[in-house]
Amino acid sequence: MRPKALITPSWIMNHPVDNPFGIRIQVCTLTRMPTYRVLVRGKFDRPTQATRQKLLDALTEDGLPGQLFSETGTLTYSHHLGGFSFRVAIDVAAGDDATRTAHDQAELMAMELLEREGYPYRDLTVSSTCLDDIRIRRR
Repeated sequence: MRPKALITPSWIMNHPVDNPFGIRIQVCTLTRMPTYRVLVRGKFDRPTQATRQKLLDALTEDGLPGQLFSETGTLTYSHHLGGFSFRVAIDVAAGDDATRTAHDQAELMAMELLEREGYPYRDLTVSSTCLDDIRIRRR
C-alpha cells in the first residue's frame, strides 16, 4: 500500500479530520509576463515658436538620461527638433498577441505624453524587443 502525500490541496479540502492543525495551503500558479523594450519614433509636426522654445528648454545637456527604457517612458529628441523617440519598458501577459499589446500600450503612452505637453506629432512607428527572446552566448 502506497502512503498518501502529506500535503496536497485536495487532501486538505477533502479530509479536514486528517488535518489536526487546520493548515490551509493555497496553490497559486505564476504566469510569465514577458518584458518588452518598446521604441516609438515620430516627427514633430510644425511646432510653434513657443512650443519649440519649450522643447529646447526641456532638452538635457548630456542626453544620457533620455536613453533609458523606463516603466513610465522617456522622451528623447535632438536640438534640431526634427524627430523624437519614446522609450518604455512594458510587462504584458504572455500570449499570441503579447507583441501587439506591448506596441499598442507604448503608442498610447507616447500619444498621451505628447498631447499632455502640447507637442504636435505625426508619423508614429513602433518597434520592440522581447527581453525573454534575447540569448546571451558565453565564450
